Amino acid sequence: MFKFLIAFILISTNFSSQVKNLTAAKVFINKLENQKFDSAYSFFDTIITSKLSAEMLEQMWGGFTKFMGQYMGYSDLRSENVEGKDSVIIALCKFEKNKLNLSLHFNAFNKIDGIYFKPPKNDKSYSAPPYNKFGSFYENKVSVKTNAFELPGILSIPNNLTNPPVVILISGSGPNDKDESIGPNKPFKDLAIGLASNGIASLRYDKRTKVYGNKFYNKKGHYDLYEEYIFDALNAIKLIRNHPATKNSNIYLLGHSLGAVCASKVASKSKDVRGVILFAGPARNFEDIFLEQTQYIFGLDSISAEEKVTIELLTKELSLVKNLKALKKLNPNELPLNLPFEYWESLSQLINTKITSQLKEPILVLQGGRDYQVTKIDFELWKTALANQTKNQFLFYENLNHLFFNGKNKSVPADYEKQGNVEEKVILDITKWVKEIEAK
Repeated sequence: MFKFLIAFILISTNFSSQVKNLTAAKVFINKLENQKFDSAYSFFDTIITSKLSAEMLEQMWGGFTKFMGQYMGYSDLRSENVEGKDSVIIALCKFEKNKLNLSLHFNAFNKIDGIYFKPPKNDKSYSAPPYNKFGSFYENKVSVKTNAFELPGILSIPNNLTNPPVVILISGSGPNDKDESIGPNKPFKDLAIGLASNGIASLRYDKRTKVYGNKFYNKKGHYDLYEEYIFDALNAIKLIRNHPATKNSNIYLLGHSLGAVCASKVASKSKDVRGVILFAGPARNFEDIFLEQTQYIFGLDSISAEEKVTIELLTKELSLVKNLKALKKLNPNELPLNLPFEYWESLSQLINTKITSQLKEPILVLQGGRDYQVTKIDFELWKTALANQTKNQFLFYENLNHLFFNGKNKSVPADYEKQGNVEEKVILDITKWVKEIEAK
């Protein structure tokens, strides 16, 4: 009876908290709908108010209507259980041209300590690529462990091969899962299937930012590319070395986008890496590429006066990064894109061609011609920096985008919501490159 009473009290308390948060979410959204941003701001916990102002909230909401048309209302208000969160309330916000899920994270004091706008899950499901050779490989669930962090992963291993070459997949920016899922697409799963179907093993794993959210910071409460990428990738190499199926395998690193420059740094710190694949890897400063991406998206139609102002403000904000000494003196809430100083410092150190050009291992540079996130400019910079070494190869695919999916016309963000697969030609080129190295 006593245990039952405790359980009943806990359930009642949780239910009461959920009701309060659902009510608070309704009121908060109503404030947004009626442009009462100061009132909406009062719902935030200090975790948000230290980084976000009422004016910034207004600009963010205005940005959605600018890109997606008039706000039409919301529906499907619901409560979800998310590990490590006290309460999460989600509403489907409908705009004239598109929809977004508004996710509000409430703490134990019924204050919002997290606010996220994400596209709803696409109705179309993932489709395995046509080059999948069913029955030619098997998969093991593994974990990449770094101190207290444990990241779920999958090791894909070809059948009937002893110590096959292994490609460790390192994903791009953001809280990516092991498949680098976006909409109905899973480019890293495509790569794993394609490589395993051609006799090459692979390891892919969830990022810290995916598994632990805001809890992956270092002791200072800040973070950099080492916490986000490099420490875990080094331990992924150890996992391969300790796994009975791959302990004597040659190891290759494939880094996508921001993961590419991190792969180069990992290779420079490990004696176990046999080669590095730059999969749409940036060769220029992050701030310059980010600004270029923004200008590209705005320029898909005529740039409005408001968009010009946004570009001017963003240009001014990102210019601060050019002077790291001055940047270090700023308050945390003044830093560009709300990224900590340590992160900007590590971006400055790692996004360049120098680290990669000093590697003794062979480099394979792959680039899509329809990629607006990392472009042909970066590809040419890699060629200039690395072409004097015969061990390196460069492949350019005119009709492929940032995910190495085939397409026509200009690439746009909406393309990522259309189901596709990594082009088979890319898989075969990687396979050929790896096997040529293995034969030496």
